[in-house]
Amino acid sequence: MKASRQVGKNHFAESKFLLAPSFIFLGLALWCSFSSQIINFDFAAFSGGAHWGFQIDALSGLIASTVSFIGFAVLQFSNRYLEDDPKKKIFKRNILITVLGVLGFILATNFLQMVISLATSSFFLNKLLRHFEEREGARKAASSRLYLSLLANGLLLSAAATLYSISGTLELNSLFLSLQNNAAVETNSLSITIASLLIVIAAFIKCAQYPFHSWLPQSMEAPTPVSALMHAGILNAGGYLLVRMSPLMVATPKVSMLLAVLAAFSTLWATIVMLTQTSVKKNMAYSTVAQMGFMLLQCALGAYQVAVVHIVGHAFYKAYSFLSSGETTDFAKLTRYFPTAYKDSAPGKTILTLFLSTTVIMSSYLLLGGDFYGDMNKVFLLIVLSIAVAQIMLNSQRVAQSLSLGAKIVILYIALTVGMEKFLASSQIGLMKFGQQELILIVSIISSSFFLLYFFQNNLSRINKTKLGKKLYVKSLKGKLV
Repeated sequence: MKASRQVGKNHFAESKFLLAPSFIFLGLALWCSFSSQIINFDFAAFSGGAHWGFQIDALSGLIASTVSFIGFAVLQFSNRYLEDDPKKKIFKRNILITVLGVLGFILATNFLQMVISLATSSFFLNKLLRHFEEREGARKAASSRLYLSLLANGLLLSAAATLYSISGTLELNSLFLSLQNNAAVETNSLSITIASLLIVIAAFIKCAQYPFHSWLPQSMEAPTPVSALMHAGILNAGGYLLVRMSPLMVATPKVSMLLAVLAAFSTLWATIVMLTQTSVKKNMAYSTVAQMGFMLLQCALGAYQVAVVHIVGHAFYKAYSFLSSGETTDFAKLTRYFPTAYKDSAPGKTILTLFLSTTVIMSSYLLLGGDFYGDMNKVFLLIVLSIAVAQIMLNSQRVAQSLSLGAKIVILYIALTVGMEKFLASSQIGLMKFGQQELILIVSIISSSFFLLYFFQNNLSRINKTKLGKKLYVKSLKGKLV
């Protein structure tokens, strides 16, 4: 008994290397938010205005705290999960270096440092994916991800070179300051657009969006702690990259509009595929693709603060889901002999529920002083929220319970978004400005797509009986469109 306690203490001592920084980062984030300050630790300075070090503000402190805590939880879980594995020490070392690489990316003071840190974390994540070398699926996933990671890193290096040619610096503060010069932005509009497009494509690849997603379901053969760390802390990197570089995204609204279309398509496709999966882990993988796509869509529409809420919430949710996936799988095995017949909702009830949910939420938004045409990005997110509430009401057997849960979700959503906007007020987050007609058009198209997905989900049995539905089911089950 004493020996096991001593082993447990040693394991915790190893893991607390990440636990203490988690609280420190959170404390610094709170201090930066309330004092409107940015903390800089410069380690080295090079020619061309490149400062290497750490920059902590409300944004980077909050995300660094999240990654550190999840890294701590994953390391603690790994102690038991790989208790008899001969490569346990190497595995834990690789996890630690991967987390440190992500932290270096989050806290970087210049763009090149962000790219190098992200490449470091990707390299050691690849080693983690190959931990079980005998598993063919794990090797394929690691190889596919390696090539895509190299492509994304190459795009980011090209973006860095482009940005340096424009401003003569890669230091984030100086770079963002130069983007405030409207005359300079107009003069270098093509180069800025190219740099923004390269960053957007790299973020799209990093978030495993269609068609760069195929490695993610295959990676389910990697150790569970790797899946937890990857889904909770590394796939979010693309979203954080766009939030951090939001002043650049703001200067190129057309690139953001393109991202909105691509991210919406990837989200809808991944959601349809997710509905067909029978494997718990594959279902979670496609769920992550859909969630990351929606997060990129939020960034594309300029709702960066909402995207940060999404990053933090998804990170903790997916970490918990994977680290407890064993219990989930056991429960599924126990209940597989007692299937519940899926029943489509009546078309009239589906439409009425959605109408009531949308009407109540939009009316509340207008009564609270919301600008329907001035804040179309927020209106779109409220539409998605109303669809989610309507789905909850349809799935619930008790009307009062569903209304109560729906009201709590709406209140929580508003509280988190408003709170995050105030929390990140001192961070360097750009304010997106679209042309009103363009924004209304793109929001209308994307909103219509989500409405169609809502009706699709609630009419699966009917659709599956059609010839087209059967073909769509087979393709979705394989995770392919062609």
